[in-house]
Amino acid sequence: MKKTLLLFFVLITYSTFSQIRFEPGYITENNGDRKECLIRNLAWKNNPIEIEYKITENDVTQKATIAQLIEFNVGNAYKYKRFTTKIDRSSANINNLSNEKAPAFKEETLFLKLLVEGKINLYQYEDNNLIRYFISSDNHETAEQLIYKEYAIGNTAVGKNNQFRQQLYMALKSDKLGIKDFEKVNYNQNELTKLFVHYNKTENIAFTNLDEKQNKSSVNIKFVAGINSAKLNIKSGLSNSEVKFDNVNIFKVGAEIEYRMGFNQNKWSLFFDPNYQAYKSDAPFLKTNIRLKADYKMLELPVGVRHHFYLNDKSRIFVDLGYAFAIAFNSSVDYSYQKLQIANSGNVFFGAGFAYDRYAIEMRYSPNREILDNYLSWRSKYSSLSIAVSYRVF
Repeated sequence: MKKTLLLFFVLITYSTFSQIRFEPGYITENNGDRKECLIRNLAWKNNPIEIEYKITENDVTQKATIAQLIEFNVGNAYKYKRFTTKIDRSSANINNLSNEKAPAFKEETLFLKLLVEGKINLYQYEDNNLIRYFISSDNHETAEQLIYKEYAIGNTAVGKNNQFRQQLYMALKSDKLGIKDFEKVNYNQNELTKLFVHYNKTENIAFTNLDEKQNKSSVNIKFVAGINSAKLNIKSGLSNSEVKFDNVNIFKVGAEIEYRMGFNQNKWSLFFDPNYQAYKSDAPFLKTNIRLKADYKMLELPVGVRHHFYLNDKSRIFVDLGYAFAIAFNSSVDYSYQKLQIANSGNVFFGAGFAYDRYAIEMRYSPNREILDNYLSWRSKYSSLSIAVSYRVF
C-alpha cells in the first residue's frame, strides 16, 4: 500500500511540474514598441518585478524585468504600468508604528496594478503585508500615492492619517459626489474600487473595471465520504512487547469548508473537513489467550493548506498538507482486567488528488498518531491511508 501511495505522489508531482500556463497579452518595451505575446499569468499576489513570456506557443520562454517594460497586460484582467514614484512603506504593525503622522516617502520604480482604468486611474501596490493605492490622471505618466498611515500617539494611542480622502475629493470632483461620500470611504480595495466605478458611472465616463475580472477569494462547501485502511500498534514498556492489530477498513463521513485565496490563479486554499470514524479490532497479547480489544471512536478535525494545479478549466490535481486533531469519546484498549483510555490526540497528514468540476477524489496518509499518551508504560502508533470522494455543493 505504501508503494501505491508513493507511485501516486510521483505521478502527481510529475504532472504538476510539467504544467506551465501562458495566456494572451502584450508587453510594451522602453522604446514604445508593443508586442503581442503569451505571458505566464500568475495572478500575482505581490506586484512583480519581472515576467515570463513567449511570442508563440512553441517559442522559447523569455524573461523581461521592470527595467525593460513600460507596461504589460495579460488575460484582459491584469494590467501593470511602470512608474517611478514616491511610496510610504511605514509599518502598520502595532509594535512598529512610527511616531510621525506624515508619510516617510522614498522614490522607487514600481509596477502598479490597474484596478479601474478611465479618466482617473486607480492602482494597487502589494508587497506581502504592505498595501498602497495610487491614482493617475491626464496623460497618466505620473502616479500619486493615496496617503493613509497609522502612527503612534504616546505609548497607548494610535492615530490615523486619512489624507487619501482629501486627495480623492480633489481628484474626483463631481456635482453628484458630496463630502460625505469621501468621509465614509475606507482605505481598502473593495471600497476604493466602488467609489471609482460610481464616479465614472455618474459622470458618464468610459472606464474599465479590471478589478472585477481578477481572481477573488471564495468559499466552497463539500460533502465528503471515504474509506480508511487503519492499523494500530501498541507497545508495553514493562514487557517490551509489541501488539499489532489487523488493518481494518473503516468508513468516514463528513464535510469540508475550503477557502480559496484570491491570488496566484486561486491555486492556494485553506480547508477544514471534520469527519466521524470508528475503528474496532482485536489481537492476541504475546502468546497467551488474552486478547486486546481496541475500540476507537473519534471526531476528526483536520485543517490544512492545499495547492491546485490546473489541467484545464474543469480539471485539476492538488496536493495538501495539514494537521488533524481527533476527539476520542467512549474509546479504549481493553485487556484482561485493565482498560486503557484513549486520549485526544493529533498528527500531521499529507495527501493528493484529482478534481473534475464539482467532484474530487483524494488519497491521504496519516502516520503515527499517539493515542495512549496518558500512560507512561504504554506507547502506540495509529495510522491510516484513506481514499475519499467529495461533491462540491457550492
